[in-house]
Amino acid sequence: MLEGKLERYEETKRGVTIILENGNAAKFAADLERFFAAEGYRLEDGTPQNGTYARGSGGAFAITGAFSSRMKLKVQVIDESGKTRLLVNKGMSGLWGGLIGKSKVTNEFSRVALKIKSLLAS
Repeated sequence: MLEGKLERYEETKRGVTIILENGNAAKFAADLERFFAAEGYRLEDGTPQNGTYARGSGGAFAITGAFSSRMKLKVQVIDESGKTRLLVNKGMSGLWGGLIGKSKVTNEFSRVALKIKSLLAS
């Protein structure tokens, strides 16, 4: 599903940075869009190379907070001299849902980031 040779995976305060040794940023972004669709996300804003993927309803989130399945991830796919840099950041903090909401956002973000990493490492 995701093609590319993983060179580096780095966790930051804001999210993760993934460097691929080779690849085409536009093709990788299209593959990533299919990956997110399979995970239940849709491109809510922007483009596959620089956009926000989300799942769940914003309206339901406003009403139910932590009990909603709302999640947003900000994604950038950047071509850098024959390498591809992928930046994935949380698109929401989860604070609206208190400790439960924050924990849900952190857990889902980690799940998605580690799944991307494992697909690229194999």
